[in-house]
Amino acid sequence: MKTTLTFVSRLLGYLLFVTVPFFLIGWIALLVWLSPIFGTIDAKHATPQKLTYWFLFRDLEDVPQEKRSLLLECYLRDFGSESGKKQSFEMLGFVKRQVQKIEIARRERVQQELTVVNEPEKLLTISVPLPERNIYFLAKIWFLDKMYQYEKANFAEKKNILSQMVIEIQWWQEYNKEYFLAAEILPPNVTESLQELEVIFARWKAGASPEDCNRIQAFELRLTAALVSNGINQIVGGNAAGNVTESVTNAVGNFFGSFTKPQNEKKAEDKKTSEELKE
Repeated sequence: MKTTLTFVSRLLGYLLFVTVPFFLIGWIALLVWLSPIFGTIDAKHATPQKLTYWFLFRDLEDVPQEKRSLLLECYLRDFGSESGKKQSFEMLGFVKRQVQKIEIARRERVQQELTVVNEPEKLLTISVPLPERNIYFLAKIWFLDKMYQYEKANFAEKKNILSQMVIEIQWWQEYNKEYFLAAEILPPNVTESLQELEVIFARWKAGASPEDCNRIQAFELRLTAALVSNGINQIVGGNAAGNVTESVTNAVGNFFGSFTKPQNEKKAEDKKTSEELKE
């Protein structure tokens, strides 16, 4: 009996001696493999695969302020209109059903957010999934960068900045349309698109200083007017349900008219536009 126990103990010891190093090597290899994804986000060495993993599993707001613009450039380069790639999606039945559930829940959440869109504290208590938070974050970097450019630009440059923003938004709307159609989901209509923009802007303003909040509000009105004037029906792929409200249509006229009016008239028109859109 004693001999048997000795043999078993030696056998276990031998197995541990052989297997533990392999086990440790396996873990080390896994950590090395995952380190580019879950380690420090280094935009200079970003690949499409890393960008995808970071977007899905990392909170991009953790990226230092000085590196955020470079990170945005990487996403625009590989997934935005700058990539020149035509997006196409293929989904299995199971994946489609999951995407449908996620999208239904997202649209319901947006409707919930609309009820508290003017109450920042309540709005920010509504939880948003990580990938969607990353979308909002990247879009905010892009929007603020364009806003700063717009504020410093002359007349011709201002119109060009807004035109380029509309083109980029159109591309992303087409990207989303293909994604929704692949999942057999009807893309958002004009009203839904404007409502989601309203919620996104409200979240940005909720975390901004009063001065920046006013700046975002002013540029938001300009961009919304530019979107409508360039045919928002095309942005959502022709799936609009209903007409754009009269107040938004008036905002388009105010937007283009403001370039040729005296400064005091511009301020009055901007105030009127803001009040109409709030209604």
